Amino acid sequence: MGFAAAGCTGPTPRAFQDDQAKATTRQDLEPPARPKLEREAQDPPRSTASLADDARHLASDEPLERLQSAQRLRQAGADGAAASLKAVAMEHGKVAAANLEFLAALDFEGLPREMLEAARQAAAAGLRREQAEIRLAAAKLLHRQGPGDRRTEFISAICDEQRKVRWQVVRRYSDNPGELESAQLLLLVSFLSDGKLAAEVRGDVHALLLAVHEALSRGARPPAYDPWAAPEVQAAALAQWDAWARAASRR
Repeated sequence: MGFAAAGCTGPTPRAFQDDQAKATTRQDLEPPARPKLEREAQDPPRSTASLADDARHLASDEPLERLQSAQRLRQAGADGAAASLKAVAMEHGKVAAANLEFLAALDFEGLPREMLEAARQAAAAGLRREQAEIRLAAAKLLHRQGPGDRRTEFISAICDEQRKVRWQVVRRYSDNPGELESAQLLLLVSFLSDGKLAAEVRGDVHALLLAVHEALSRGARPPAYDPWAAPEVQAAALAQWDAWARAASRR
């Protein structure tokens, strides 16, 4: 008794209608394509008045406002630095101090060379301002950016009544003793003999001189000096310091 064939020996035909249904389902589930946005145009340059506002807002009580103002000034490049420099000259108190601090942290690498020199000049003038917060910010700028040709003005700030100001000088020149030339070394030694200066000031002068002596005369013993004793009774020590400064400046 024969049997009929159970089925075809070839491949099973695909159900194309099922494939189409799956494809339609995938399309329905996929998120809609995001439209391509035109490249946003760069923000237009800020006006001088707007930058002046940003410079004043560096002293805002609102941290976010300070941050945004600093960012806009940095983005403005030389114009932003110029606005900050103008604020240092025209403003008082915390506004002037805040702009000096902004300039102290600014990267002058991509700016015209004269901008850094202008910042140093503004800081040197700030060292003579009445408000202690301005003098401290000015000293910080010269410490961080380097005094350049303002070395003598900066070294003189070691006589400031505020120790925080004095120690910006001590730290800069302790780390960079080679920046001190003959005029600055002799000026420092002259402060040791100034009886009108407070003992605390002469102590900081002496601390800086000891650091510089170690760097320039390594291994040699520095002249003995007591900042708490009257300079009038230390003539021999002062003469030795003066001789050292003159010899060191000729190297």
